[in-house]
Amino acid sequence: MNRHMTNKQRVYVLAGPTAAGKSAVIHRLALLHNLPVLSADSMAVYQGMDIGTAKPDDRARKEATYYGVNLATPNTTFSVGDFMGYVKNTVHDETLLVAGGTGLYLKCLLAGLNESPPADPVFRAEMDQLLLESGLQGLQEYARKTAPETYEQISDPANPRRIIRALEKSRHPDFGKRSDWQTNGPHPLLGLRRDRAQLTARIELRVRAMYAEGLLDEAEHLLSQGEALSQTALQAIGYREAFAVLRGEMPQKEAMAQTAARTRQLAKRQMTWFNHQFDMQWIDVHNESNELELADRVWTCWQEMPPAFIHKTGN
Repeated sequence: MNRHMTNKQRVYVLAGPTAAGKSAVIHRLALLHNLPVLSADSMAVYQGMDIGTAKPDDRARKEATYYGVNLATPNTTFSVGDFMGYVKNTVHDETLLVAGGTGLYLKCLLAGLNESPPADPVFRAEMDQLLLESGLQGLQEYARKTAPETYEQISDPANPRRIIRALEKSRHPDFGKRSDWQTNGPHPLLGLRRDRAQLTARIELRVRAMYAEGLLDEAEHLLSQGEALSQTALQAIGYREAFAVLRGEMPQKEAMAQTAARTRQLAKRQMTWFNHQFDMQWIDVHNESNELELADRVWTCWQEMPPAFIHKTGN
């Protein structure tokens, strides 16, 4: 396989909510077909945040080539523009697998990323003041009234930074003019999904495993670095609760319950995003599903779908 072709990169994308089982299936396919994997997960980019983000472990990364992992330190902000720049400059394989739950990363990969307008410090200061005075709910209400279409496309409306940046971009006179997202229609995408009961059970198991595998030790090491996590890195579910446990502000049982609840909310938002932004073809996964058979089913579905390619224009 030509590992240096840059003109057109064929990708096989597997989407879905957190804890659906994407990583195991993608890894199996990487080994079966000798293909590299691009992680489209906005939290897997952070170094030293391994357990809480459920990124591919050392063994997996030795068995297959993984891109998109450990790209930034937790005290720095890593944007979708940074991700696209990394892909453009680093990922040159002719064909690769892509797995992710970060819908915006997937959309930019497949549809391209517009040039972003520069930051507006005056507007940001106004929004920060609104957030301070009225809280997240007040900021959300302002966004709904002033830019309803923009607000509906925010992947994480509970993140005030994303709301403010989306509003800032919507105020730019060229906002949307170069976008081919809507003109090309929703892109077909393959995803794994599970029924709510199964997904809830898997999330509970994941949270218990995170603590058993040493999430508190990992969080303590992050605190010992002496630099606060960036607002972007803090979006990684589980760390705020782990920090609260270490500071004596929350018992571990409550931290685990809150982490599970936030993960369920994330999974729900991801499903909404995928169904709204893509032409989804879902594979329903059951607990009794055989991993190898599921991998074969995914591969067969990919062969029957229109080919997808990485879009490297823009940032």
